[in-house]
Amino acid sequence: MIKPLIKPELAKAVASGLLSVVILAALIVLGSRNWFHFDAALVGYTFAILFAAFGITYRYAMWLQRPPTSLYWKRGWQVFFGRGRIGRNAVNWLRRVSSDVALNRFILRRGVGRWLRLEIADGDWVVIESRRGDCTLRAQVVKTIRPDTIFIPYHWGGRKSVNQLTISVQDPISKIPEDKVCAVRLRKAAVAPRADLEAES
Repeated sequence: MIKPLIKPELAKAVASGLLSVVILAALIVLGSRNWFHFDAALVGYTFAILFAAFGITYRYAMWLQRPPTSLYWKRGWQVFFGRGRIGRNAVNWLRRVSSDVALNRFILRRGVGRWLRLEIADGDWVVIESRRGDCTLRAQVVKTIRPDTIFIPYHWGGRKSVNQLTISVQDPISKIPEDKVCAVRLRKAAVAPRADLEAES
């Protein structure tokens, strides 16, 4: 008996991945009207998307061929299309897709809600505290970084230096300090800082 050069499940997953790439590439050609409205600056992104489509489809196809996950997949659709449930499930699915995926409502709740809860606005003085120290700075509320992240430039000195908060441990070989990230707590300052700090801001 001659063993196949490639396992059947692997061949099916590769074929599924290649099929998704072909379909996506055809849609790109169709959508750009045979490359007429295609921006050459997007070539890198296009290849990245095609590669990602192959990888996701390949992995998903491999996952669905495993007996436990295959059973889980089938039972999930049976529940979705179950008698008396399909209408409610379809409405819930459309609501989830439109609200959480299309409108990104989950990001809005997580980011803006957090800032509203702290009652921090642009220009407010805030206290950033860690286990090693604290500093008082003016806040700039933005939506361009993660909602659970505080960014502080590290070029300031004195009481405005972010090194008061960060870890002073150094790499034993390179001697580079591990001071780029640390856990902190943020709160609105009860009073404005000293005049010398405000003058430096």
